[in-house]
Amino acid sequence: MTTHTNRIEKEIWALHQADPRTLEKNIQDKVSSVLLFKDYITRLKAWKKVLQLEYIPLGLNINVDRNNVLMDIAPELGNEMMSYLDFCDYVFKILSINIPGERYKNGVFIYLYVYWQVFKDHPKVKSTMIQYPGLQHPYDGIIKMFRHDYIFRAEGISVRGLTMSNSGIYLPSVDDVFLDFIDRNCQSVSGFTIPEQPKVDELWQAFQDAQK
Repeated sequence: MTTHTNRIEKEIWALHQADPRTLEKNIQDKVSSVLLFKDYITRLKAWKKVLQLEYIPLGLNINVDRNNVLMDIAPELGNEMMSYLDFCDYVFKILSINIPGERYKNGVFIYLYVYWQVFKDHPKVKSTMIQYPGLQHPYDGIIKMFRHDYIFRAEGISVRGLTMSNSGIYLPSVDDVFLDFIDRNCQSVSGFTIPEQPKVDELWQAFQDAQK
């Protein structure tokens, strides 16, 4: 089995060099963190719809297979991927990076992000993206939330104490400048003022106006 270890190391170090906090457990109560998770739900649902697969709602845990869009597109890639647990062990043993795991679910999405980067030029992945240009990278938004906050399994899937539902949000951009704008203009997660879609659209318009 080919597991593309050189590419995995390259992508992990790229994440670390861009911002080492991505691979750590952080607690900053960012509103953008919750919105990035909800935006991921929207992206995952879009992929499942295009691929004519059922979106299975969140339960009490994050299931790796249900979130693995690569396997949805090209099941044969499973023969070229380490298991999630082997991936975490490999990253720790070879790179001395301990990805948050067990009840912390950041690692699942780090695993999926890294393998997406490894296989993003696979013919089936590229052809699907070309055929459906509205589709987005499934994981390049949610990976950014780990710089500030984490996903935790409690009595459901939570981000900084808020249990996540299966309702999504569409973020017009996951660029850092817009995420920072959201956090400057919204209260912390502990204030329970998570914007719904109309407020997100309002923030996006205000952000664009501020750039003029």
